Amino acid sequence: MTLHVHSTGMPANRPGPERPADPRPAWERVAYTWLVREVDAGQPVDPATLAREVSVAPDLARDLVRVLRGQWDRDLLHPNSPQTSARRYRQRDCETAM
Repeated sequence: MTLHVHSTGMPANRPGPERPADPRPAWERVAYTWLVREVDAGQPVDPATLAREVSVAPDLARDLVRVLRGQWDRDLLHPNSPQTSARRYRQRDCETAM
């Protein structure tokens, strides 16, 4: 039996490697999913589950979520950040309305 090989070096009887459905880079898939779920919707994200959902290595998702959360917390707590200013204005408006 002769093994037929494609010009790419892949055996003819094996399908090519599967590409992710989302062509964005791995970090971008993790970051955007985290942003939509955890920041916008307020739903805590489990990095291991997120890694499976967006087809990335669990270590990458864990480390990136840790960095994103730290950056988000730092920006929210910084007195001159736009998020803190917006939160202050909303709180003041609510107190004024009461």
